[in-house]
Amino acid sequence: MEAHFFSKGSIVWWKSPSNSWVPARVESQKGDAITLKPTLDDGSQDPDAEEHEVDAKEVVRIQGDAIPKVVDDMVSLSDMNEPNILHNLRARYNRDDIYTYVGPILISINPYKPVSIYGPDALSAYQMKPLGALPPHIYAISEVSYRSMLKERKNRSILISGETGAGKTEATKYIMKYLASVTGEAGRVERQLMQAHPILEAFGNAKTVQNDNSSRFGKFFQIFFSNKGEMTGAIINHYLLEKSRICNQGDSERSYHVFYQLLAGASQDEKLKLRLTDADNFTYLSESGCVSMPYVDDAKNLQILREAFTELNIKGDEQGMIFQILAAILHLGNLSFQKDPKRNDASLIGNKNALEIVAELLGTSDTALETALCNRNMSARAQSTYIIPLKVDDAMSNRDALSKMLYAAIFDWLIQRINTILVSSKPDHFVGVLDIFGFEIFDLNSFEQFCINYANEKLQQFFNKHLFKVEQEEYVREKIDWSKVDFADNLQVVELIEKKPMGILSILDEECNFPKGTDETFLQKVSQQFKTSKCYKQPLRIQGVFTITHYAGDVTYDTVGFLHKNKDTVNADLVRVIHGSSLEFLVNLFPKDDAGAAKGAKPVPVRGQPMKAQQQTKKTTLGTQFRAQLTSLMTTLSATEPHFIRAIKPNSEKIPNSFDGMNALRQLKYAGVLETVRIRASGYSYRPTYEEFLERFRILAPEMKGKTGTPRNLCEILLPLLHVEKTLVKMGLTKLFMKEREYAIIMARREESMGISAKIIQRYYKTYRLSKDFKLKRQSALVFQQAIRYINARKELKSLKKIAQQKKREEMERKKKEEAEKKLQEEKARKIQEEAEKKKKLEEERKRKVKSEFKLKNMKI
Repeated sequence: MEAHFFSKGSIVWWKSPSNSWVPARVESQKGDAITLKPTLDDGSQDPDAEEHEVDAKEVVRIQGDAIPKVVDDMVSLSDMNEPNILHNLRARYNRDDIYTYVGPILISINPYKPVSIYGPDALSAYQMKPLGALPPHIYAISEVSYRSMLKERKNRSILISGETGAGKTEATKYIMKYLASVTGEAGRVERQLMQAHPILEAFGNAKTVQNDNSSRFGKFFQIFFSNKGEMTGAIINHYLLEKSRICNQGDSERSYHVFYQLLAGASQDEKLKLRLTDADNFTYLSESGCVSMPYVDDAKNLQILREAFTELNIKGDEQGMIFQILAAILHLGNLSFQKDPKRNDASLIGNKNALEIVAELLGTSDTALETALCNRNMSARAQSTYIIPLKVDDAMSNRDALSKMLYAAIFDWLIQRINTILVSSKPDHFVGVLDIFGFEIFDLNSFEQFCINYANEKLQQFFNKHLFKVEQEEYVREKIDWSKVDFADNLQVVELIEKKPMGILSILDEECNFPKGTDETFLQKVSQQFKTSKCYKQPLRIQGVFTITHYAGDVTYDTVGFLHKNKDTVNADLVRVIHGSSLEFLVNLFPKDDAGAAKGAKPVPVRGQPMKAQQQTKKTTLGTQFRAQLTSLMTTLSATEPHFIRAIKPNSEKIPNSFDGMNALRQLKYAGVLETVRIRASGYSYRPTYEEFLERFRILAPEMKGKTGTPRNLCEILLPLLHVEKTLVKMGLTKLFMKEREYAIIMARREESMGISAKIIQRYYKTYRLSKDFKLKRQSALVFQQAIRYINARKELKSLKKIAQQKKREEMERKKKEEAEKKLQEEKARKIQEEAEKKKKLEEERKRKVKSEFKLKNMKI
């Protein structure tokens, strides 16, 4: 990266060792040494930031010294590079905008928390809306896939990829939810399709260190619609179920959800029948140290699973048999083996009680089961078979192989049963939804990672070809010479893995067919075959490994176990024991081929029969099966118009509101997003219509004032005035194609011109606004003064009225008081007069009485 001079205070991108590209402010520069201080995402000062001294070559200039605006589609970024992409995603994530476009790709960042963007309002808002009319959303991708399928009568596909924990399963469910709702009222097919998810999650998902609900298999849904847009059915194809999880898991991980749901939610009668106890009592579940998850109700989820079974017509007796086989698998894990005291090279089952439980649940003989677990038949001659005892480790591997075979058979039966129920009556067209594992690089990479990364190479090849096709179509449509545009192609890596007859998979199959083939001989042949390949490396200091240069980086694979995992075989004696079961359901899980042997069983000669009569269909290796599945999948996808969703984990701790830039940048690289940026940048990335170009850049050429003509002719006049190099511009039929570098230059000039114009406008506007404000304030003052005078007058009038009323009240009170006193005097005078009259009457009465007494006395005398 070329070093430049950066002025003090300018904003730059700095690749921080802890958080990848972050904005920073230059404090000083001496030669190639720059002292800078990280800023906040908007470029403002971070008070907690510390100064760092870095090399100028490690810094990227930001155009215009301003943090780019956050956009919905990052193709519209003026400078579409790693720092701008990462900043845009981080800024959107911090405001809970978890979806962002990069041209044809939708980036989905797992928020690790509920976000209110999936409700009924959102479902209806995105219906009948073209892509880009509303903010980026998974519903928008679902809508355009559905509508374009109906309009063009062509199949569509949506490809979802990403690391475990990135939210692929949830994204798939939201797509299904939208497609089920957009067809109108939910019918039988829509309900049954949605009810398939609890079954797939229970039997195909598990807790890992990185994800509490990690999907441990790839799946491709084909959802069929009639020409009227009605959902008519669906088909589910699945890939690479992680069978090894049945027998062992990493620390703090769990096996498949259904085991814990059964143990937590089964009734007491079911537990007694199936001999079930707590998860801690089963070796297959307890060794990882994690048998439960906070905030997960396994018992409730079992009830949801039963309801899903019922909706998909899986009857009660079939459900019972499924749970019985699951219980048998758990008890199989509890079988312990010990050396046979009579023969050191032989083994015996140490806990017969567990053996009897397993035999009872599988409907087999405990003796036959023990014999098949601890021995294998081997042919020495055409007419004889020998029983070879197995050592303890081999017997345990035999047991685990049986457990994995039983679980895989149930899983396959469930997928087949769901497909039978969801079969389409009118499969006119379909929308495919691919939810598949993302590219993986671990400290230890084995056969599983090899297959997963092979699948991602195929999908990346498809992705590159589609991008090339989209670019090519637009260049051809506009009649632009596109032959000089360079597109990456990973064909060499794909052929390294799959090409016949000497690709890695073919060599692996060849070694599996050799009796003395080993992981070591396989590695030797591969290294010899590809010693001159640029995509293959053989580390000198590490034994038993090889390295492939994938599109996402170098991956070193440990070959230990490659042959065993590729063979994926089960002892034929165990299969015969299963075929002898009294459980019809279990027997039907393992159909026989034309030769009478179970499909998937290892051929074993039978005593008394010639070898010709014993020839059996050779078991297809896991690698060959997966290659055939991928070929079929690619054929199907190639016949569709695809959309791509890249799921990203913001951090490894599964916590909300935390964005790890280094982690996100790595995933963007693995997902091919940065390759998309490179492809766009290698061509003419800026492609406006002539009208758009004129509207945006005409202001840079005052000479264009008054010019008339067609938009194309006006653009031909404008380009020389802008001093644009002819080699960096192409004229299409309706669009102008321009190189990113030239667009950045004239865009910077436009921003400068717009800045000057903005200052002039601001000056005149401020003058106008101040004048207007002054007039408004003066008028307001006059009105205010008038109002104040009016208010004061009203107050004074009210005061005078109040005084008058007060005097009137006082006069009335005085008169009332005088009248009261007058009445009181009159009352007193009346009482005195009455008292005098009363005394006068009493005196007169006394006098009459005395006079009467005197007369009476005189008469007596």
